[in-house]
Amino acid sequence: GPPLIKKGINRLKKWGYLEEDGKKIYLTFKGRTEIIKNIFKNKKNKMKWDRKWRIITFDIPEMSRKDRNFLRRELKWIGFKELQKSVWVYPYEIEKELQVLLKLWKIEFQGDIRFLTVEKISDDLDLKKYFKI
Repeated sequence: GPPLIKKGINRLKKWGYLEEDGKKIYLTFKGRTEIIKNIFKNKKNKMKWDRKWRIITFDIPEMSRKDRNFLRRELKWIGFKELQKSVWVYPYEIEKELQVLLKLWKIEFQGDIRFLTVEKISDDLDLKKYFKI
């Protein structure tokens, strides 16, 4: 019942997922990020490869190293593989979710981030093995 809900809400506040303002409860940045990460996790388990590669390339200036490190960390977490410096590859369609995650973290990255969908990457056996497809 309600005491159980109150206990759950208090726990989520303690962990930093919720904030309370008077009688209103808000999702924090950490809470929103966690929801998107869970969407990724759930979607990843249900995806079938459509024989297309998703590539993200970025050119982020040295002064925005924090942004670059964040992006690398998130791409690794999602499961992307670094093909070359600042060129990451993934076999499934998740651009929309990734865009939302990037916007949540920071409205405007300093630099250039591009999404590509390609039908063929030469010598892709290592990638197919890596992604088990």
